Amino acid sequence: MPDWGWLFFAYLSGSVATAIILYKSIAMRTIETTIDNLIDNGFLRYKRDREGNIEIMKWNSNEDIVNESNN
Repeated sequence: MPDWGWLFFAYLSGSVATAIILYKSIAMRTIETTIDNLIDNGFLRYKRDREGNIEIMKWNSNEDIVNESNN
């Protein structure tokens, strides 16, 4: 039976390299999706500026709040 250790090492090395390369991208996508879902479901207060950027507000802020689901 041939020695398959080199194949296992190559597979493991490729998997680790891929995880390192994609970690930041996966983390950012997960965070963006979570924040978007919290905003869509009304759990986060926010306001949108004239340029379309969203600013997350403090929970006890008295500023005007935009809730696009109510418009």
